[in-house]
Amino acid sequence: MNPYFESQRNFLNDAGHELRTPITIIQGHLELMGDDPQEQKETIALVLDEVDRMNRLVNDLMLLAKSERPDFLQKEVIDVFCLMEDIYKKALGLGSRDWLLENKATINIIGDRQRLIQALMNLVRNAVQNTTETSLIIIGSNQDRNFFKLWVQDTGKGIEPEEKKHIFERFYKGKSIQNIEGSGLGLSIVKAIVEAHNGWIECVSEVGKGSTFTIILPVNDTL
Repeated sequence: MNPYFESQRNFLNDAGHELRTPITIIQGHLELMGDDPQEQKETIALVLDEVDRMNRLVNDLMLLAKSERPDFLQKEVIDVFCLMEDIYKKALGLGSRDWLLENKATINIIGDRQRLIQALMNLVRNAVQNTTETSLIIIGSNQDRNFFKLWVQDTGKGIEPEEKKHIFERFYKGKSIQNIEGSGLGLSIVKAIVEAHNGWIECVSEVGKGSTFTIILPVNDTL
């Protein structure tokens, strides 16, 4: 079988599995709902929450489906220093943490600003979800002759070595993040956005000490 079609088939199978769960929850609670007004109110709230979760999942699936299209990126000139300043300001609203910005890249690049913000904010949210209020989270950038790097570093629980092999796979949720809300598509979306910019993403992590996710993009796409 053609590898592309095999990949798409597996993707659709995984998507169907993920959508089946909220559908089953909605159907089951509606079938069991009685005449009690309080019970009806609670059931409606639960159904609306599951519908919202399905909507987020469908949006993520559509983004991944578009990531291989030539019009996926809406390119413009991006000031990397200003981009990271914006990311830092947005991050402050995600939770009370010991935030630090190490912003050393002072170049302009050609890329999709909104997609890069989306990728970096996904990494920031992961860092927040895996840390506590006293944890340090560093958002940073730097550059050399060939590449520039954007990273999010945390001092959270870290990732098991076996799990680290799979974290960029679609729908993967390791043991350490089973209780965190999400579809398991966040890091897949980051990877898709980075690869669309001709770059790649790396993860360095140690259990009990934290993780660093680094986006690496080529300087030859700069002005």
